[in-house]
Amino acid sequence: MEIEKWYRANFDYEYDLYDIPISFKQRLKICREFEYLYFYTPLDGGLILHGNLSKNFLQTCPYLHPVRQYQQNKHKKYENLWGSLTDVEVERHINSKLFSLELENKLALNKCNKQLITNENELNSYCQNNILAEKILQSPYLFSGLQQKQFVEAVPIQIDYPVIASCRLNRIFDIGTVVQDGKRQYSYLNLNNKLGKYRGTIFFKSDNLFKEFVCSYYRLKVGDIDHIFSDLADSIEKLINIVDVHSFQVDSFTFDNGTCLDLYPLVEINYRTTLGSLAFMISRDFNSKYIAMRIIPAKKGRTATYNRLSPDGNLFDLFLEGFDSTSELFHYLDYFNKYDPI
Repeated sequence: MEIEKWYRANFDYEYDLYDIPISFKQRLKICREFEYLYFYTPLDGGLILHGNLSKNFLQTCPYLHPVRQYQQNKHKKYENLWGSLTDVEVERHINSKLFSLELENKLALNKCNKQLITNENELNSYCQNNILAEKILQSPYLFSGLQQKQFVEAVPIQIDYPVIASCRLNRIFDIGTVVQDGKRQYSYLNLNNKLGKYRGTIFFKSDNLFKEFVCSYYRLKVGDIDHIFSDLADSIEKLINIVDVHSFQVDSFTFDNGTCLDLYPLVEINYRTTLGSLAFMISRDFNSKYIAMRIIPAKKGRTATYNRLSPDGNLFDLFLEGFDSTSELFHYLDYFNKYDPI
């Protein structure tokens, strides 16, 4: 039977969206790394692949959705899965960190002296005004963590302007929130390393389980967490009234402001799929109280007692597991922190 509908996992989305130069080899590398995840989702069509998936992977990976038709990258008409590229101007505007910065300033949410820098003079001035702080420079257009530079005194030599500069805060934990049809659907815990690079997600059956977990894992007070969730709800409501699209996701984080736990409500808005939302899609039939996905740099010969979804040969190993007790979840996190601390 011929497949009528085809999809492509376009993890190179930002490069196409913002016309950023990228080699064909690098494009394939990016897309191959995570396209296998869509084999775990209920697509109503075939998947165009950028690389080979072994028969062993297709036969043995856990949670695999019923066998799906797939082909190597060919010139077929397809729909994009990661980012749609159907309304490019709107997608460019909302996905840009410049838009998030604009909203931060408009809603008085900018708590780390975040600023757009367009040239060397502006950067030098910013450094003088924040001389003791650890500073972060990042592209307004790419994934958080990509092409990111961190420094205190020695200013990086090679900088592709414009960049967004900010001062590092004492970050505690990260939150992702999904908004759809004008309502907050759910929030989840994002696991990022010290460089701000994404390393996983934990979903909770309820906000109360979320609160209980972070209180226990990060040794926080219940009163601190209650006001964080209240502030988050208020900020999300303000964004819903401004961001006029069907669905989007908001990245936030908590930090120690020197006196108490504080919320940084808006790091960026994602008007596309994220690895967190993709993990939620894969695990939505799980009945566990806690669902954890962890990504770590791959190492040949490493064995793990947890379910690995990624095929052999990837740069990163990806694990997804459900738990019903915090002790099991703690053990899971501690196990992977030995290899890749968060």
